[in-house]
Amino acid sequence: MFCKVFGKAILLLVALTLLHMPSTTSARADEEVDFDVVGVGNVFNPILESPFVEFQAVGKASFLGAYKTTRSTLVLGDQVGEDPDSFEFFNFDDPPVIKFRSFRGTLAFTYDASRPGVVTLFPVDGGKFVGYFVAEFNPAPEFSTGNFANFIGGGFIMYAITEPFSPGDEDVKYVWFGSGKLIVDDD
Repeated sequence: MFCKVFGKAILLLVALTLLHMPSTTSARADEEVDFDVVGVGNVFNPILESPFVEFQAVGKASFLGAYKTTRSTLVLGDQVGEDPDSFEFFNFDDPPVIKFRSFRGTLAFTYDASRPGVVTLFPVDGGKFVGYFVAEFNPAPEFSTGNFANFIGGGFIMYAITEPFSPGDEDVKYVWFGSGKLIVDDD
C-alpha cells in the first residue's frame, strides 16, 4: 500500500514540476546559472541480475526545455561501506557521457567524473525492491552542440527512485530530478 501511494505521489510531483518549470533561462558569459531537471524513465536491465544497467529518460530541464536522453549504461561497482544494499556505480558508455537532446541542441554530461554514483536497494513488500540513485552530473562541453558547448563547469546532483521491482524484471520505471549550478563561458 505504501509503495502505491508513494509512487503516485512522486509521479504527481514530477508532473506538477514539469508544468511549472521555465523552459528557457538566459545566461551571460562566464556566469554561474541555476540548472534544474526533472524526468521519468525506464531501467531496461534487472538491477539484481547483472552488474550492467541500461536506462534512458524524458523530461524538462533549464535551457533545454523538453528533452530525451540517449540510452546509457552504468556498471555496478563495490559495496559502499558496511551497507550490503548500497553499491557504487560508474558510467560504462564510450565515451562516458549521457546526452540530453532537445530541439535546441544537445547538452552532454558525465555522471561519475569526480566520484562514483551510489545506488541503494530498499526491500519492500512481496520480495520486491526500490532502487534509490544519487550521482553528480558535470557538463561535457566537447560532446555538446551549439551554445550548449559553452556550459563548461559546475554540476548538479541527481536523485532517482524506481518503482518497486522484482529480480528479473526487464522494464522498471523511475522518476528523477536534480538541481545545481552550471558555468557558462561565451569565449
